[in-house]
Amino acid sequence: MINLVPVEIADHDQLTISYDGAIQRALFYGVTKLDAEGKFNAKGKISRAEAAEQIYNALEYLKAHPAPAATE
Repeated sequence: MINLVPVEIADHDQLTISYDGAIQRALFYGVTKLDAEGKFNAKGKISRAEAAEQIYNALEYLKAHPAPAATE
């Protein structure tokens, strides 16, 4: 369990409550980032390049933080 301080998102009112935690974790892990105005733009479209960058960032995070081995 992580104890993260929520990031101020300028357009927080545009976010769905059920996705808020996932968005905060994605920001914390560096998978995604806010724009220059501090907005997430949840209802906006992203480019293929932006999606590829987010996937790359997620994979890099997973490589740096592998899941613990299962024990029986």
